[in-house]
Amino acid sequence: MPDSLQVTANATRLRLLTDFVARVCQVRGVPVSTQHRAELLVEELFSNTLMHGGVAGTGATVTLTIEEDGGTLRMAYEDPGQPFDPTRAPPPDGNRAADDLPIGGAGLRIIQALAEAITYERRDGRNRITLRVVGPRRPLFQTNGS
Repeated sequence: MPDSLQVTANATRLRLLTDFVARVCQVRGVPVSTQHRAELLVEELFSNTLMHGGVAGTGATVTLTIEEDGGTLRMAYEDPGQPFDPTRAPPPDGNRAADDLPIGGAGLRIIQALAEAITYERRDGRNRITLRVVGPRRPLFQTNGS
């Protein structure tokens, strides 16, 4: 059975979301590496909602639903922000060092690197981003020494 939490789209509510992810993962025995990835994904999605979605201060709500199966998480994140489909953005350029990346777009790179699979739909005036999260995947950025 999925676990779900709804919060107001307000920066003070981020901690509620990340604590919710941690509790679900701990209760269900999800590996810590997967839990940390899920927490980072939720932080990034929520930050994007507040910074780019046009909903900060409106009383709009964000809903996070989590299901677990064999240590893999399926998270559905919904917000009423401006339509944005992260699956249509170009994939990150894995050959560029972090110092060489342009400003902006790093959040999308984080989402693409941390999630095993991403789907998007716009339904009833809400963005619905579904993510599959497993343990270690690939590095976010190259270091200049590698």
